[in-house]
Amino acid sequence: MISLAFALAFGAAICWGLSQIAGKLALKSVEVPVLNAIRTSFALALVILYLLSTEDLGYVRAELILVATFTGVIAWFAAPMLFYYLMQREAVHRIAPISNTQPLWGVVAAVLLLGEEAKSTIFLSVALVLLGSYFLAPTEGPNKSRRWNPKLLLALLVGVMWGIAIVLNKYGLSGGMSPAIFLLVGIVSASAACNIAMFAHRAKKRVNFNGRGVGFSILSGISGLFVGQILWQHALKIEEASALSPVVGALVPLAFLFSILFLGERPTKRAILGMIVVFTGISLATM
Repeated sequence: MISLAFALAFGAAICWGLSQIAGKLALKSVEVPVLNAIRTSFALALVILYLLSTEDLGYVRAELILVATFTGVIAWFAAPMLFYYLMQREAVHRIAPISNTQPLWGVVAAVLLLGEEAKSTIFLSVALVLLGSYFLAPTEGPNKSRRWNPKLLLALLVGVMWGIAIVLNKYGLSGGMSPAIFLLVGIVSASAACNIAMFAHRAKKRVNFNGRGVGFSILSGISGLFVGQILWQHALKIEEASALSPVVGALVPLAFLFSILFLGERPTKRAILGMIVVFTGISLATM
């Protein structure tokens, strides 16, 4: 793997981990539609400023605009909306590891749809990332439950959507779109969808724009949808999607580490083992 691509992708994972922590804190004060509308709207403003300061719009094929639009809708609207909805209604340790199956779907989709090489080390890397995510899921506490329910299928759907978005993103960049243009089109579609969802929600009940919640929502947008996505777009521009997908698996242990630093959570031996396994898998992806 190209060292610069790995550094950019890992930096993106760090930003996404911080974004999830900020999102969790925001949900204590605002509802999911409000969180996502603020995240995408603030990120859109920053992306526009970034684009205007770095490059011209230029001509882009309609096909690629549709790909970027669809990516924005599924990756930055539908998947986060569903993810945070589930986080409010189910134990985190049951939702997060299943949603983190996106490296698997990203690799499989890249091989099948983009014709990228199916390297054995990549699949082994993905397997270790998934195994590590399993160990990171706590087995003790008041929410302990091993019963299967439909929410777990929805969590799996989140992972599938994020995994497919990786391949769509790569297709758009390979087709000639610049990272900034792809991000702009995607964020525009996501912001429009999120704001429509928020106003639809507002029509049914009063929306609370709590200052603390808005602040954490903005922080989540800056970290995850602006800085993180810019790093990720440039990483995908220079490296194959199948090679970078396992790096996304770092999101779970990174978010866990940030929860220790910012939320005061205490790690277990099982969780430490999970982090070691995940980072071993990511190291294999660089070979």
